[in-house]
Amino acid sequence: MVKIGKRQSMKINNFTSIGAYLDGGTDDVNDNILLPNNELEGRDELLVGDEVDVMIYRDSEDRLVATFRKTAATMGTLAKLKVMDVNPKLRCIFRLGIKKRITSTILTNSWRNKSWTRSTSWNL
Repeated sequence: MVKIGKRQSMKINNFTSIGAYLDGGTDDVNDNILLPNNELEGRDELLVGDEVDVMIYRDSEDRLVATFRKTAATMGTLAKLKVMDVNPKLRCIFRLGIKKRITSTILTNSWRNKSWTRSTSWNL
């Protein structure tokens, strides 16, 4: 079973022009998870059937994608993240360590009145 937001060991099912597909744990190849080419750079030794340690997340189009990158946090953990961008009336955007970013709505007036900068960190 695939655990979104967690690191896990997965088997390489096949390679294509856009990257490697990891076995999604079902008998349906449409459930396999893409490990994009940019993640495979410098890893020419990988072969079909090899086990790789990856984190699974959803891309901007809600597709499951795998990454070798180490993240500041995984699902269910706490981490101190750096603020990337701020719109004081609406939200803060946090750096997680992968292409995916975390957005948080600022809920209370005390948070809205805080002087947010790109160097501000917030414990999530």
